Amino acid sequence: MDEVGAAAAATTTDLWGSNLQADRTQLVVDLGSSSLSLYLLSIREGLTYVLASSYSSNIGGDQIDDKLIKFFATDSPKKTKTPLTVCPSTDISDKRAEAKLRLAIEHTKRTISASPGAATCSVESLKDGVDYTGSINRMRFDMVVNVVYIATASAVSALLADAGVDAHSVDEIVYVGGTTCLPGLDECICLSGGFREEVETLSHVGRLWRRYR
Repeated sequence: MDEVGAAAAATTTDLWGSNLQADRTQLVVDLGSSSLSLYLLSIREGLTYVLASSYSSNIGGDQIDDKLIKFFATDSPKKTKTPLTVCPSTDISDKRAEAKLRLAIEHTKRTISASPGAATCSVESLKDGVDYTGSINRMRFDMVVNVVYIATASAVSALLADAGVDAHSVDEIVYVGGTTCLPGLDECICLSGGFREEVETLSHVGRLWRRYR
């Protein structure tokens, strides 16, 4: 709830500079590493009211990481000729390789978030002293993690349905957390949820807020 409070406070100040009316309906999507929290807020006359909220421990950014790790672990043997088993991994060398991939894909996700082009995943001495470099383009990336996108979009639709609020009534979607900066997630939520094309979508990463649409 601290994140939604910070989101509401930040987006209702004069510094926010939004073109939206002061009175508006805001959806906050907080996708953490192991859970998804959603909040539907009504901002009226400077006060924020929680219309509905939901929490799921079955949806999280770690699932996106796992799918990307499996993707690169499948690609790696084709280039290195070294077999690799991850998510789960039992062999100690595979566990180390999985941990290295998990660190490397953070750069991959940041690149995909900032550019429509391809992103690389490079690891020195991935396994048995063999280096690995793979790449993934935006379309393939979205296909690999699409199941997580869909699950998040479905949770959003369920929240709106439970609250009895039409998606067209939502003026602003605020994303909290680094994982939610992935453009494919925003596209899936907006298209699947039936939001208006002109709905404002904004991303909050740590202490940095920025528009990316």
